[in-house]
Amino acid sequence: MHQPAKRILILDNGGTVSMKRIEGSLSPVDGKEDILKLIYQIKYPVEIEYLKVNSIDSTNLSPPVMKLLYDAIVENYSLYHGFVVLTGTDTLAYLASFLSFWLLETHSPVVITGSQKPLNELGSDAPGNIYYSILFARENIPGVSVFFWQKLYRGNRVTKVDSRGFDAFDSPKYHPLGYVDAFDLRIYSTLESFFRPFKKEKFRYAWSPHVTVVKLYPGFNPKLLKILPGMGYKGVIIEAFGLGNLPDEGEYSLEEAVKDIVNRGLIVGICSQCLKGAAQVEYDTAKRFERLDVVFLRDITPEAAYAKLSWLSGLSEDREWIKNKLPEAIAGEMSIGDE
Repeated sequence: MHQPAKRILILDNGGTVSMKRIEGSLSPVDGKEDILKLIYQIKYPVEIEYLKVNSIDSTNLSPPVMKLLYDAIVENYSLYHGFVVLTGTDTLAYLASFLSFWLLETHSPVVITGSQKPLNELGSDAPGNIYYSILFARENIPGVSVFFWQKLYRGNRVTKVDSRGFDAFDSPKYHPLGYVDAFDLRIYSTLESFFRPFKKEKFRYAWSPHVTVVKLYPGFNPKLLKILPGMGYKGVIIEAFGLGNLPDEGEYSLEEAVKDIVNRGLIVGICSQCLKGAAQVEYDTAKRFERLDVVFLRDITPEAAYAKLSWLSGLSEDREWIKNKLPEAIAGEMSIGDE
């Protein structure tokens, strides 16, 4: 029986994929012509439309700029089976994390991709990334995902691990959703529960500019935390050592500084600097900070931790509500127990 072609909307946000080399350096341009040439070669039963949203270097991406993509998806949500977002790789993990919260419980596939080399250059990884993203967007895989170099990942679990290589992204703390080989798309059947959400969509754009991220290092000055309330910040994600440990002795102890900013109303979330593993209370140093009312965020990535706290802080000013929601697994961004 002949099946109607599924409609896919490609949203072009700019980035390397649509850049061109001008006087020796890559510059944002309108790469619509090159992208459309590629799209027209796809023979699968699919109806593709294209919408240019931005022509920017992804280092200039911010949540208000991301909102243009969110708005385009929401406005066209009922018209298409799935969406493919083309964007720059440097901030791709942040975009994927924000969209996963803004498009909570989406029943449509939203596949984000990009490239390390512009589409118009010989040997580019862009054609394969775009082509397979479109094919995965045809499947029934609801949620925000990232396709890059043969693998499909949950969007809020990825991080960029290589600044030059084609295999630029990984999801060290959560297995891929699928992959491609020489013959077909492969989707992991064990993810059936993730594929089929039964809840109604909860689309809510929100973000707060009063959330920041700090990364610890030996000799980190506690005063850098103490100045945050005076700068108007309401929340901070601390990328701590190992299992979520922070220094608690000597000149560079953070115990007093953390106690001070918590008492002044800041929400403090703790994630690990490690690519694998989780932030959890195992050592005495972590227990000391747990008693100060900080939140340990298990195996969340720093990108998703920032997006989550920013989103929650944009939804409400109720500190207790935010603090209670922060450790919950809301959009698949962190594991539950031994998941």
